[in-house]
Parts: sequence; C-alpha cells; structure tokens
Amino acid sequence: MFRSKKSSKILTASELLRNSTNIYRTEQYIVKQQISVSNVIDGNTVMISDDIFYVRTPIRDRMFEKLFESTRRNLNGKRIKTALQTRQYVE
Repeated sequence: MFRSKKSSKILTASELLRNSTNIYRTEQYIVKQQISVSNVIDGNTVMISDDIFYVRTPIRDRMFEKLFESTRRNLNGKRIKTALQTRQYVE
C-alpha cells in the first residue's frame, strides 16, 4: 500500500465518476476505486485497486447523496476487495 501527500482539489460529480469502478463512503472519506487486472511474473493475475480518498465535507456529501440516493439500497456502498491497493488522499 502506497500513500501520497495530501493535496487540495475541488471535486465535481464528473470527476468523481470519471474512470471509477466503484465509489463508496466511509465515516471520514468518499472513496473512488479504479480496479484493474495485472499479470505478475509467475503468470498469475492480480486485481489492483487505485483508490482516491476525498475528505467528506457537507458539499461533497450532498453531491454523493444526489448521485446515488435513487440507485442504491445501501447508500454508502461497499468496498470491492482486491489483492493490492494504492491510496491517494485529497482534502
């Protein structure tokens, strides 16, 4: 697991949805997962998740709820488990 420095960024709905496989919400973050499959040296494949953790704010929460309230039974969603992950944190 790799972590990068925090950065500030305005989050729009199109940015959140772009190149995402899964989006879910934790107590402190809205998380965007981009999942890919990679071949490793021994010939096996592994699922990798490149995650971006956006700090939850009232504005981001309203956007998240507007995007998913009519399509999800569990509004917060769930993480898709993978063998490896990278993380980037955005304030």
